[in-house]
This record gives sequence, C-alpha cells and structure tokens, in this order.
Amino acid sequence: MSNFAEDSQQLSMIAPEPELIPEPIDEMSALEERILRAVEMVKKERTLRIAAEQKLAELESQTQSETGRVPALEAEVAALKQERTLVRQRIERLLKHLDGLSA
Repeated sequence: MSNFAEDSQQLSMIAPEPELIPEPIDEMSALEERILRAVEMVKKERTLRIAAEQKLAELESQTQSETGRVPALEAEVAALKQERTLVRQRIERLLKHLDGLSA
C-alpha cells in the first residue's frame, strides 16, 4: 500500500489544484473565436485580392486596346490638320476673288 500512497503523492505534486487551473474552456473558446475571426479576415482579403486582380486584368486589356487605337487616331488628326490647311487656302483664294470683284 505504500506504493499507492507514493503514487498518489507524486500525482498530487504533478497535477495542480483545481482552483489554480484557469478556465481552459474559456481560453479555448477565446482562441477558437480569434482563429475564426482570422479565417474570416483571410477569406475577405482573398476575395478582395481576386476582385482587384480581375479589375487589373480588365484595365490592362482596355489599355492595350486603347493603345492600339493611338496610331490610327494620330493619323486621323494629321489628316484633319491637312484638310483644315487646304480648306483655309481655298477660303483665302475665294476671299481674294471676292475682293477683286468689289474693287
């Protein structure tokens, strides 16, 4: 029976008194809650990142299509400037003819 008494005494030295043990259930619940909040934050951030990547891809596509139009627009502007110069010259000639008629 001395073995039982020794074992009991050793166990009592290893295991703390019940009133000294903090509420492990509350700690586990708090930890679980923090983990769940962290998981939700990661999910939300992942969703936002995916949306941002999709928007970036969309904007890059638009940029490429708009960049492709630049040479055509530059050519159109040059053609319009040339046409404006020709129209100006024709109007100046017509005005000279009108001035000649009135003199």
